[in-house]
Amino acid sequence: MVRRSLSGRMTRMLMVCGLAVALLSTMRMATASPIHDPGCGSLRVCIANEARYEFSNDDGHKFEHPAGSNCNFFSTQWHADAPKCDNGMYAEAWCMDFVHWVYKQEGASVSGLGSLPHLASSAKVYGQNHNTWHPNTPHVGDMALWNSNEHVEIVISVDSATKHITTISGNWSDQISKKTEPWSSYIGFASPVAA
Repeated sequence: MVRRSLSGRMTRMLMVCGLAVALLSTMRMATASPIHDPGCGSLRVCIANEARYEFSNDDGHKFEHPAGSNCNFFSTQWHADAPKCDNGMYAEAWCMDFVHWVYKQEGASVSGLGSLPHLASSAKVYGQNHNTWHPNTPHVGDMALWNSNEHVEIVISVDSATKHITTISGNWSDQISKKTEPWSSYIGFASPVAA
């Protein structure tokens, strides 16, 4: 009788612990992106994979809240000098905040992004500071700076034959977006360096 009762308590305790672990795992997946997985390959590939993850994941980070407000998860991570929204997030143009987040998550240096934290043009400053700025031939994982100097994206694939790149960026149509454009749409590219 005592043995059965102890066994029953142990079983219930193990079930409760198992449920707690499952709940905590679910909460982790819902609230944050995975930190750099050294098994993904090079830093460039890991950056592209993280950008793809954020694009495909519907954890609430993908969209502005509310749409059109610029209130977003990524700007909030840097406690930007921006207006605070009613929902606790911060509101500013956030394409560079997205790039900053992805680079930091994957272990790339974000030194040089801090001087102009949310400006797309800080991609060029970053590249110049790290000697990785190049106006030609983009690579997977690069920051791609639009000719307007007002939007930055992450290169996830390169088609050398057609001279087109596919990118993922924040703050395009009020969300994380993916698109393919010719290289000529960009003023240049900054390659990542490890932190």
